[in-house]
Amino acid sequence: MIAHVGPSHMPLPARLGGAVERRMMELAEAQARNGERVIVYSGGLETGWREYRGVSIRYLGGTRAEFALRFVQDVARRAPRVIHVHNRAEIAWIAKAAGLGPAVLRDGPKTRSQSKAQILQFGFL
Repeated sequence: MIAHVGPSHMPLPARLGGAVERRMMELAEAQARNGERVIVYSGGLETGWREYRGVSIRYLGGTRAEFALRFVQDVARRAPRVIHVHNRAEIAWIAKAAGLGPAVLRDGPKTRSQSKAQILQFGFL
């Protein structure tokens, strides 16, 4: 199973705006089409589930910090093969501290070498 997590202020699927959120869904949908089980974590008013284009969306309510902690608690029960963190470095750090992973941190560095260095710095895949 592959888990995607990113900004928690815009519920998915994002219809207007939300470039990071749209990219998360594009990647997840492509992975699902290739036979992967994929969960995308999203902020929402309530905790719950939705299926969208072959992707499971897991809604977790709360503040930014509460969302991060709830994500780690929830994803730990599911033992993902990969955690893809989009624009939320604190979630990558918490996941690493909790022994989860491997995780890929993607937060928009300007160059490929910066991206590789950043991933290696965090000790992730």
